[in-house]
Amino acid sequence: MDCHQIQFSNRPEPIDLFQLQKLLKSTDFGATERRLEELAIAVAHSDPVVTVWDGEKMIGFARATLS
Repeated sequence: MDCHQIQFSNRPEPIDLFQLQKLLKSTDFGATERRLEELAIAVAHSDPVVTVWDGEKMIGFARATLS
């Protein structure tokens, strides 16, 4: 497996919510039915937010909620 294109990002730039929704729908972590508006709120109230990319495709996502 060639992992040279895998990039981790914790930059505060806007998250591609469409890719995030697609990623969550492809997993079984209980967030498969979240609407884009709900995802936007969740991301906005999280720090840090980390995304993982294979080129232009989001392949991972993690967040922690603010206290």
